Amino acid sequence: MTQPAPPRTSHRPARAPARTGSPAPWGARSLAGVAGLVLAGAAQASDLRQADALGQGGTTRADLDGVGIVADAPAVMALRPRYDVQVGGGLGPQGERLIQAAALDSRTGPVALGLGFARKVHTPPTRPEDLPGWQLPGADTDNPRVEMVAGGALAGAWADRRVSLGLGAWYAGEGSRFGGETHFVEASVSGGARLGEVVTIGLSGQNLVPGGFSWLPLTVGGGLRADAEDVFGVGVDAALDLESLDAPALLLATGLDATLAEVLVLRAGYELDEVLGGGAATLGLGATGANGGLDYAVAVGLHGERPQGLGTSRHVLSLRLRL
Repeated sequence: MTQPAPPRTSHRPARAPARTGSPAPWGARSLAGVAGLVLAGAAQASDLRQADALGQGGTTRADLDGVGIVADAPAVMALRPRYDVQVGGGLGPQGERLIQAAALDSRTGPVALGLGFARKVHTPPTRPEDLPGWQLPGADTDNPRVEMVAGGALAGAWADRRVSLGLGAWYAGEGSRFGGETHFVEASVSGGARLGEVVTIGLSGQNLVPGGFSWLPLTVGGGLRADAEDVFGVGVDAALDLESLDAPALLLATGLDATLAEVLVLRAGYELDEVLGGGAATLGLGATGANGGLDYAVAVGLHGERPQGLGTSRHVLSLRLRL
């Protein structure tokens, strides 16, 4: 089985955290103790995208039916009246364990509110600078990390829900075995529009507050999606990560979904991430009904430095309730 490739080195200086706690023994800073809230942008944005979005390449910015727009393009929440709650979890490379939750309500007039949460535990390769100044011979140097994000977004629409604007605010935090706890607040702005009954557009700027985490880089992007009566849909997202590398890095996603017999949903897509250093194919399978659905998705690396093989890929399972 192919082993995960080491993470791609960023040429960008790390952004300073807003507050850093004093390092403490790992027992005192257990996973519960560092359970700040971590939401993702750019390469980490997929942490809040659940199985329905992952299965179609991670396309979220113009998805009228998705819940991932709470983070990626909250303005789109206000373009269709609905009330959705979605929870999920996943496994992935570097021992990744992921928990996700999101909810949105756009039924109260032209105003929509969304909330989101993602918490990831993983063990990336330990760098020399991550270690204490001294180590016993043969000591365990694994450096598990907890990354969590929680927050929400507010959006408003006008012109019979044809045009919308949205704002988001997120609290992010992280902790690791050998490092202190850090915390920061990020913000986003977005716009959305429906062109007729088929085409939706979403635009967003994410992680706009200077001086935040290096894994929450300033990102601008947009999405375009066409839906045919909730039976077939195809979408594309494109974004630029403006901070992680020496030059803007392209983040591209495209995908489609098809509903068969009003119950079975098939999804497929492709995502390219120049920060992660390669592309991945995504596949999804779901069961849907009037009151919700169950979805599974996997992202398998195809080329570059993305983890290849099912055993080293991200697998996500999500449950949605439509209220």
